[in-house]
Amino acid sequence: MSTVPEIFIDGLGKTRFAGGVLRIDLVTLQDPPEGSAKAAATETRMKLVMTPQGLLQTVKGMNALVQEMVDRGILVAQKPKGDA
Repeated sequence: MSTVPEIFIDGLGKTRFAGGVLRIDLVTLQDPPEGSAKAAATETRMKLVMTPQGLLQTVKGMNALVQEMVDRGILVAQKPKGDA
């Protein structure tokens, strides 16, 4: 049985579109040096490269996952700003 590598990220860094593909930096937070007043910085751990069609499929899948988490009570849906 083969093992697929996993990577933990805290979020997305820079995103750019060039040469017909989307490039997204996957980042983690790095603690500032001890005693430093600086905020945590981000460090790129990996880059995700995909086609526009791949982006659409990814967004569709993520939206379905978010909706499932809302339905289960894991996340709470927020109303857009400006809605009364």
